[in-house]
Amino acid sequence: MASFLLDENIPPQIAEALRIVSYDVYHVSTVSELGTGSTDPKIIEWCRKKQAILVTCDYKMRRIRIHGRLLKQTQVSAAFFRPPSRNTWTSKDLFRIIVRYLDHMEKAFSKKSPLYYKYTSRGAKEITP
Repeated sequence: MASFLLDENIPPQIAEALRIVSYDVYHVSTVSELGTGSTDPKIIEWCRKKQAILVTCDYKMRRIRIHGRLLKQTQVSAAFFRPPSRNTWTSKDLFRIIVRYLDHMEKAFSKKSPLYYKYTSRGAKEITP
């Protein structure tokens, strides 16, 4: 079973709800080595150590050259959730979208590593950092 780390731009209540239904999910704010305000490199390194998939709404992270390179070097897979342009998702919308793609994430990320996917309300697409 895959482990997931939800970045701080995803409400911690989503991690709590997913744990209730037996997903192995952590939230940055509740991990003692991380916490709110942790840097992206520190989060990526934690994912490497725990072999966790990074789940984030920080779509810019993959385009920041140093972070994209770090994701590749550490072999950390990441799921980037991107809301419709110029809009944001409510917590409820984001929860629905994450739940909708959990099976896809578990299957896709278990086959090959590292993988990077962009998830939107319209679908999933493999991307490169």
